[in-house]
Amino acid sequence: ADLDVFADRQRIYENIKDQLGQVIGQFRDFDEGIRILETKKLGEVREHFRRTREDLVREFYYRLEDFYRVSASVEELVQQIRMGIRSLRRLAKSQAPFYIEGKNVRFGKGAGERMSTLICIGFDPKSPAFTGCLGILSDYEVTMSKVEREEATVLLIQLTKDGVGLEAAKLRQVLRELRETLASCVMRD
Repeated sequence: ADLDVFADRQRIYENIKDQLGQVIGQFRDFDEGIRILETKKLGEVREHFRRTREDLVREFYYRLEDFYRVSASVEELVQQIRMGIRSLRRLAKSQAPFYIEGKNVRFGKGAGERMSTLICIGFDPKSPAFTGCLGILSDYEVTMSKVEREEATVLLIQLTKDGVGLEAAKLRQVLRELRETLASCVMRD
């Protein structure tokens, strides 16, 4: 079954759990806590996208790397999803072979504040060479998620160095190198 057509996934799991319990007896659902947390977090993320199709937000949300999706703040996930949706729209309006956006975003307050470097790369899915052109990120810790659609492939990246987001100048350098590298990949295709 295509679970994307159901609005409330938690209710589906509860029904499955009830049915299994009737067949095999009492059992422990080890994933229940994470699933409840994710459902709540998705609801909070959706609040930031009231004018965006719900299925598109859900698609980006569930395509984010599992551990990142659970551990990142709602604000960070919103920024990552917003960048991904923006890349789809910009690619659809232009003839450009790729779109790159990156930014540093601060989350939390006081001692809990942290900075995250987020990068989004959107490209024509008929250009498979792009993923091979990301070697310049090898000096960093990379959490990458991939959203594949008919019209575009979108890579959502959280980039850190020693567990910390990049300084503004370093981010500009990485974005410049990515643009140059991806442009040269386009020339090879």
